[in-house]
Amino acid sequence: MDIIKIKGALYTQKKSSKDAVFPFLNKRIILQDEMPVFQFIDNSGVDGNSIHKIKVAKEIVFGFDTFLKHKSTGRILFKPRKLSELVNYIDEPELPNYRFVLDTEDKEILSEIIQQMLYLDIEIEVMLGDEESERRKMEVFSENYGDLKAALDKAQSRISCIHGGEIREEK
Repeated sequence: MDIIKIKGALYTQKKSSKDAVFPFLNKRIILQDEMPVFQFIDNSGVDGNSIHKIKVAKEIVFGFDTFLKHKSTGRILFKPRKLSELVNYIDEPELPNYRFVLDTEDKEILSEIIQQMLYLDIEIEVMLGDEESERRKMEVFSENYGDLKAALDKAQSRISCIHGGEIREEK
């Protein structure tokens, strides 16, 4: 996925900042400075009819391990160190197959990353490492539920035959 990295202050301090931002409409922008996203948008001068076309987020440097994984296999595809690296690596048609896992317990950073992805209009599953482990267990159970239920029904049927047609309940 193509991104443009810019310093927001350079593009919004010009006399006609709308003209400075116009080439970036419908593109994904990662701000490389401390300018807040809302300030970049406010200063851009883009009118209300076009504001939805600005897809801008701030750069986040991850201070922990992160993994872009394939949802169904759990295979690690990429280990980004920054938000811009992740966005640049992503193949948009493959988005439904991705899961972005953070090796941290910090829910604030999780929330911040999800927020930046929303700003960029990128629908990707983002979760903490513990959540991913629990989700994998549920997925494996769900995938095997039919087989487990059939095995349980078969076992109950055999027990029923052994006890002459009635299953005794233990108290």
